[in-house]
This record gives sequence, C-alpha cells and structure tokens, in this order.
Amino acid sequence: MINNKTLQKDAKVGEPLFEELAFKHFAKKYNISKEEILGLAEKKKDLDKSIPLSILKNTKLSSLESIVKFLRENKKLSYNIIGNCLNRNPKTLAVTYAVSRRKMSEKFSKDADKDDQRIPFVAFSDNLSVLESICVYLKSCNHTYVEIAHIIDKDQRTVWTVCKRAEIKLKRKNSEI
Repeated sequence: MINNKTLQKDAKVGEPLFEELAFKHFAKKYNISKEEILGLAEKKKDLDKSIPLSILKNTKLSSLESIVKFLRENKKLSYNIIGNCLNRNPKTLAVTYAVSRRKMSEKFSKDADKDDQRIPFVAFSDNLSVLESICVYLKSCNHTYVEIAHIIDKDQRTVWTVCKRAEIKLKRKNSEI
C-alpha cells in the first residue's frame, strides 16, 4: 500500500495524484466527501459565484486588486461578502480596493461579466495567495502553463513558479493534518 509521504513526494499540480491529495485535505479538514466537492465544482457555472478571468488581463492592477475592484464596483458586494468569497480579511480588502481605485479610476466594462472563462469562489484557499489559487485551479482544469499565462496575462515562467510554490504549500499543509 502507498503511504501518505510517498503520495506527497510524487504529487504535482494538475495531476490526478495532486487532486487526490487535495480531496484528502478537504475531507479531513472540512469533513466533506469527494462527491460533495465535485458537486460544488458543478455549481461553478453559476455566474454569481464566480469571477470572469478577463478582468485579470488588466496590466494596471494585481490579481487581488482586479478581483476586489470588480466585485465591489460591478457586483456591488460588501467587503464582508467579498472576504467570505475569497477567504480574506475584509479590512485588508478595503485597503486593496482603495489602492486599486488610485491605480485605475474607471470601472471594468459590463461586458467583462459575460466572459465564459470563470473561476469559482470555492477555488480560493486561505493558505494560498490569490494568484496561486487561480493558477492551481486552471492547472487542475488541465491547462498548460502557456495557456494559463495567456489567460491571466502573465509570463509562463511566472505561472510555473506560482504553481510550484502552491504545490509546496499544499504538501506542507497536508503533512500537518
């Protein structure tokens, strides 16, 4: 039988073994089954529970700034609701929003919300950065590093680095459980 340390050593982002580790982590921490997790993933198409990836192509703002600005201005959500959706502190999000308004005063277009490519709120983890959560989600959808880089308008080497950093964090988190 394969032990947990062997699984952690061989796990890579976007591979079935990585996904199994993620399922085990959520099963232990939140007492939720794989089927329940997959059921939540099916609901990702609900537009009110996801973010269009097109807003991340903005070169003026960071990923978190873009998301907070979009949710605050276009969706009219409070900082508490945004914080719950992204697993972040609402006070930090208020500061992030203020910074994003200084960097980019205009709102995102209303067409941004019509984007087919979206990331669900359930993809955001409290122990991963926003960019790490986005990259891990896209990698788990079987996108290559080049495709992810194109989708979020980052260099493919940056995407690779972010995925590897997330992989290390998830392995460390799974070993603590």
